[in-house]
Amino acid sequence: MHPITVRDLLRPVAYGAFGSVLVLMIAEVSSLVWITQGIAVAICLLAVLAGSRQRSALSRLALPLAVAATALLAAPLLIHAQTPARWLTTGPVRLYLAPLVLPLILLTVQHGLAFQLPKEKQFALTLGGVLIILSLQPDLAQVLAFSVTAIWTGWRHGLSRVRLVALAMMAVLTASIAAAKPDLLSPVPHVEEVFALGFRYSVLSGLGITGTALALLIAIWRIPGENLRGIALYYLTLMLVSLSGITPVPMMGYGASPWLGLALALGLAGSFPSQPMQLNPLSPDDHAPKA
Repeated sequence: MHPITVRDLLRPVAYGAFGSVLVLMIAEVSSLVWITQGIAVAICLLAVLAGSRQRSALSRLALPLAVAATALLAAPLLIHAQTPARWLTTGPVRLYLAPLVLPLILLTVQHGLAFQLPKEKQFALTLGGVLIILSLQPDLAQVLAFSVTAIWTGWRHGLSRVRLVALAMMAVLTASIAAAKPDLLSPVPHVEEVFALGFRYSVLSGLGITGTALALLIAIWRIPGENLRGIALYYLTLMLVSLSGITPVPMMGYGASPWLGLALALGLAGSFPSQPMQLNPLSPDDHAPKA
């Protein structure tokens, strides 16, 4: 396994930016949409450049970051009296919190399950807490995507059978709660209906958008260390669910929050590995006799 390079981290950003440009060009959006999306992509690029220099594991911060991100996810429920309560508004900025914080939660929980076995219970409770919050917002698409990824992550990293079954039962329960609440938001072509928009324009553009989305997912999946594979699965599930028009297509569609969530995941990829990272495979120490 070779170390994470800047190229590894830049590749998914490039695919996502290219796909987003295709979508926004077809949709003929306003200049404000272009500016907002451009700023989000630029922030993601800066996070990649900063993260490529960060190689020290931040294991002690894994659980505090996961808990803090979960608390932030719950903030709209305390602020908004009506549902859906998915956004945090500060001045002119309105952030959709789930795609912003869930990649960070998945990254830190995955690291915790891999390296902090005594804290397995706390990380498992964090996953359950996130599902409850998402069901109350309600956000069926995010419940489904997070459930699939959380169960896969727990299974892959040896979560105890009892807790894995409990997590699966929690996923079914919270998905049922979220599905029972009506979602009155109408889909927007360049946000939730990205793939349909492409094929309505032309078969070639539809295939181009779909191919770029697949390339984006593969690029995230193949980042060394395997600690972003769960996040690739999370994005794949969201893209599949978006075919029903109930959730934005991450990175490909318009929206700053998915880009900021990807920025956190890529920027911290080297700090929260899911397995021991090889920092310099050509180091002479690797070939020196062991005492």
